[in-house]
Amino acid sequence: MTYAEDLARYAAIFAADAGTDALYYGDRYTDEMADLCVAVASEAITRRNMANLAGKDFYACAFVEQAANALNQCHAATLAQLFDAGQQESDNIARKGN
Repeated sequence: MTYAEDLARYAAIFAADAGTDALYYGDRYTDEMADLCVAVASEAITRRNMANLAGKDFYACAFVEQAANALNQCHAATLAQLFDAGQQESDNIARKGN
């Protein structure tokens, strides 16, 4: 897959899992919602690529799914909190596999 395809895929997974209530929370507009989805997807790809270079496991799909779950739990969660939740999920899966 190309970067653009991965970006679209992970952004769509994040959006679908987060749902409209979480995505459009408060004063968040469509452009901001789209930027949020792309930011999470881009971070997942970056972390996946960095892990691959380091010879480590990283689960990008689980990352975006858990980030979406974190946003569902707290609609006002920061991007850093979403990234932390996603990383923790990927790390948990990696530990179970070893």
